[in-house]
Amino acid sequence: MSGPKKALYIMITFIPIAAFLFGQGVAQDTTETDRNREFKKAANDSPRLINNHVDPGSIQVVMRADDFGFSNAANSACIKGYREGIITSVEVLVPGPWFLAAAELLKENPKLDVGVHLTLTCEWDNYKWAPLTKASSLLAADGFLPVTNSDFENLNYSLKEVERELRAQIELALKCIPQVSHLSTHMAAPTLTEKLRRIITKLSLEYKLPLEPVGVNQYNGMWAESVEQKENFLANCLNDCQPGLMVFVCHLALDNQETRAIKGSGQDAMVHMALHRQAETDAVTSERVKQIIKNRHIKLIGYADTYSSCR
Repeated sequence: MSGPKKALYIMITFIPIAAFLFGQGVAQDTTETDRNREFKKAANDSPRLINNHVDPGSIQVVMRADDFGFSNAANSACIKGYREGIITSVEVLVPGPWFLAAAELLKENPKLDVGVHLTLTCEWDNYKWAPLTKASSLLAADGFLPVTNSDFENLNYSLKEVERELRAQIELALKCIPQVSHLSTHMAAPTLTEKLRRIITKLSLEYKLPLEPVGVNQYNGMWAESVEQKENFLANCLNDCQPGLMVFVCHLALDNQETRAIKGSGQDAMVHMALHRQAETDAVTSERVKQIIKNRHIKLIGYADTYSSCR
């Protein structure tokens, strides 16, 4: 294998997705070295369904919008980001309150790539979703899915109930959405332990739905940027992209009465969340960003384009 191709193979296949998992609530009592070791092991255990013949001379970008099905405002923003902007993949929350509406929208947009966003948590204080299955061990005291990954870890959850729930999410998505191509995880909760990772690897193989690529350069930092700087952050990232495969993760919603009524904490607190998600919607639809894509000859692709034919 030649030097550039070998380097690309290593980048796609073995580098851990530490930036993603660190930002999504991984347990605080493990060292960075321990985490890296676990993530490398997860990469090695994952299905070999990634298409490794990515052209090393071109810049290829998956522009991913998480939490499709979360709300009507999120659904509308994600479709706007696809039709008017650079979104190429949406990750659907099957237990989300607006999942069925999301599925209808996806039937109207059959070329939009879709992942099942495997969900074991619900991060909002006054806006909830519960498991699809009868899974009492997955419930917080309020009868809904737990708020944080730490809350989930503190449950005496049943692995059988986890598998049954995640299987139900996959099967409902496949029933309602023709173009499902892959699996991803909401807040990384289904990847927190080796036993949980075994479950999602098993389901990935069984349903022939690849897990999101382990080791691909993944940018999640736009959420941490101020409302005013989000477009600049995305533009700078795209200007700095080197040849290879990159994934940008964003969270879209319209700033409206619905979004402002949803209460969380930190940047997810009511008005802040609405402003941040609207700003990310504006960034992915901005003429400046689209011009950078054109000028740099960046190829926008979905996750399905990165995988070998496996279904």
